[in-house]
Amino acid sequence: MAEHASTMNWPSVTGIVSDLDGVVYRGKTAIPDAVEAFRAWWAAGIPYCFVTNNSTHTAEDVVAKLNGFGLEATMENVVTSAVTAAQLIRRSYPAGTRIYVIGAPSLRKRSRTPSSRSPGRTPPW
Repeated sequence: MAEHASTMNWPSVTGIVSDLDGVVYRGKTAIPDAVEAFRAWWAAGIPYCFVTNNSTHTAEDVVAKLNGFGLEATMENVVTSAVTAAQLIRRSYPAGTRIYVIGAPSLRKRSRTPSSRSPGRTPPW
């Protein structure tokens, strides 16, 4: 990791919440200093969570990508907009409510539950 001297009085870090694209990786390429920082935080016992507003990949895809870079990542510390949107729908609407999802396949996948129904390819209006 690049060495940078700092005169700032930084507070003690007890956890990390990090965006992904442009922070941990660019496209399919890891950002080496970021990977090294997360490995150091893991070794120090500092918990971290990855968040992304990119709904084109499932959380499982993101976990696999991060693991491929040598990072410790699980479904418990990766939050995607698709997962968050699906949770909001489940909390906001009764089971069996018809929903029409417009978005990436990962968003449609996360929105499906045994209690939800999709009207198919045509909007219900």
